[in-house]
Amino acid sequence: MAGLALAPMASRASKTCIKAASIFPVAFLYHLTALASLPVQVALAMARTIAGVKGRGVDELLASFFEARGKPGSVEDVQLIEGLRERHGAAMAAVKEQLDDSETRYKAVYEKLRESERMRLKMQNRLAHAQEDLRAARGEPPSPHSPGSSFRSGKDADADYDHDKYPMYATTVLMCIALWYFYDLPDANVFDRKMAMIYAPVTWLLVIPAKHPALNKLLILFNLVFFGYLLHILVQWRRESAAISATAPSAAMTFAG
Repeated sequence: MAGLALAPMASRASKTCIKAASIFPVAFLYHLTALASLPVQVALAMARTIAGVKGRGVDELLASFFEARGKPGSVEDVQLIEGLRERHGAAMAAVKEQLDDSETRYKAVYEKLRESERMRLKMQNRLAHAQEDLRAARGEPPSPHSPGSSFRSGKDADADYDHDKYPMYATTVLMCIALWYFYDLPDANVFDRKMAMIYAPVTWLLVIPAKHPALNKLLILFNLVFFGYLLHILVQWRRESAAISATAPSAAMTFAG
C-alpha cells in the first residue's frame, strides 16, 4: 500500500527533474542562437540608422538590453500608464487650484494694502491742512514742509530748469561756432588748443544729463567765458593778419625801390 502511494509522487518527481535538467541545454541553445544572430541584428540596426529608415536602429537595439522583459503593450502596462496619467492629472489639478486660491488671496491683500495706503495719505493730508489752518489762525508763516509748499517748490524748480535750458543750449552753440573757427588757426597756442580739445567734450557730457538749475547756470557762465576767450583770440589773430597783409606791399615797394 505504501509503495502504491509513493509511485505517483516518484513519477512526478522524476518528470520534474527531467524538465529541470532540460532547461540548461535549451537555455544554452537559446543564448547561442542569440549570440550568433547578434552581428546580423547590429549590422541591420546600423544600416537603418545610417540610411534614416524607420525601424529598430542602434539606439533601440541598445536600449532593448536595459528594458524590462515582457510583452510590449500588455494590459498591465496600459493600466499602469493610465494610472500614472490619472495621478498626474489629479496632482496638476490640485496645484492649479492652489495657485488660483493663492492668486485670489494675493489680489485681496493687495487691494487692502492699496486702500490702507490711500486712507493713510488722505489722513496725512487732512492732518497737514489742519496744521496749516492752525498756524494761519495763530498768524505764523506756512511750514516749508507742507504739501502745498513742496508742490510749489518742485514746480518752481521745473520752471527754473525750463527757463535756463534754452540759454544753455544757445551759449553751447555759440561756443561750438567759436571752436569751429578756432581750429582753423594755423599758429594757435598749444595750451589754447588743448583747452579747446578738452572743454568741448566735457561741456557736452555735462549738458546732456544736466537737470539742476544751478548746474545749468554754471554751464551758461562757463560757455560765455570760454566763448569770450576764443573770440578774443580770433579777433587778435584777425588784427595781426590784417597788419601783416598791410605791411607786406610797403615792404615789397621798398625792396623794389
